[in-house]
Amino acid sequence: MAELKMPFAYSDEKHIVWPKEAAKGQQLFCPCCGDDIIFKAGPVRVWHFSHKATQGCNQETVVHQSAKILIQYVVREWKQGRSIPPVVERACRICGEISSQPFPDKVTDAVLEKRLSDGSVADVALIIGDEVAAAIEVFVTHEVDEKKKAGLSVPFVEVDGYQVIERPEVLSPITDRFKPFTCRKCFDSHRKFLAKTREIADHTGQSVPASYYLYAPQKCWKCGRVILVYSWPEATE
Repeated sequence: MAELKMPFAYSDEKHIVWPKEAAKGQQLFCPCCGDDIIFKAGPVRVWHFSHKATQGCNQETVVHQSAKILIQYVVREWKQGRSIPPVVERACRICGEISSQPFPDKVTDAVLEKRLSDGSVADVALIIGDEVAAAIEVFVTHEVDEKKKAGLSVPFVEVDGYQVIERPEVLSPITDRFKPFTCRKCFDSHRKFLAKTREIADHTGQSVPASYYLYAPQKCWKCGRVILVYSWPEATE
């Protein structure tokens, strides 16, 4: 029967115990099935926890459940002031570059296996106040099916369970359905653009469109003044 490798164990109070903190002979439990597990500390192999695979506990369930617990753990450690905010590596909607977006400070908790208003169950629900603000789905061997993706009532990301175990404080989504993200560089550039266009609008007496039109500063070919030039969105296609 295969041996399951556990990234951490539970104490009898359900506190996470890491291999470097464990002691031989300490009673420890599998975070997935609750069975006793063995702490292995040798001079050659990396210290780890293990127990035999059973019908209700296999390596897939160990990775899936452990990843969910670790996401909840890093969120709660952050909210209790013991660590910095976890981050999500995301593509900027403007430049496409990957940047780290910290969890919003208004997140108050992370809850495992939370039922959503659409009837589905989120692997990890991010909570703001009393409401579910977003979900994190953990992939091990089966991706979130298309029906669940289409029906989820909150923004969500899907992350690789093995990657979460390696670095639970940095999530690298394989599916990103969070609200669109703008990196700091593009955000600052956009602010400068808005400030410049307002300056030109005030100087030339032009209006800055609130919607529909595209606009940008351009030098007039005839008089050389910098003015705002408008276009219809269809004209750029």
